[in-house]
Amino acid sequence: MQEASILTDKRRKQMDWIQVFTILLAVSGLFLWTRRESNQDSRELRAAIAALGNKLDAKLDNIRADMTTESRDFHGRLCSLEERMKEKKGQEH
Repeated sequence: MQEASILTDKRRKQMDWIQVFTILLAVSGLFLWTRRESNQDSRELRAAIAALGNKLDAKLDNIRADMTTESRDFHGRLCSLEERMKEKKGQEH
């Protein structure tokens, strides 16, 4: 009887250690999996931000080009208006 209880005590201790090992293995596996998923999410987020930044840069370049063209056109129109005004004043006198 006593031998049987000693064996069951050893088996209980073994089972306790197996349970501890299993729990540690499961937790560490979940930790590594979560970390990998988190890294993947951050890479996807960085790629999305970079794509938005590239689109924004392209739009800003278009706006700058339009502003430059418009300012040149405006300056040209302003100069031609001033010349016409001078011609009209010259013709009146």
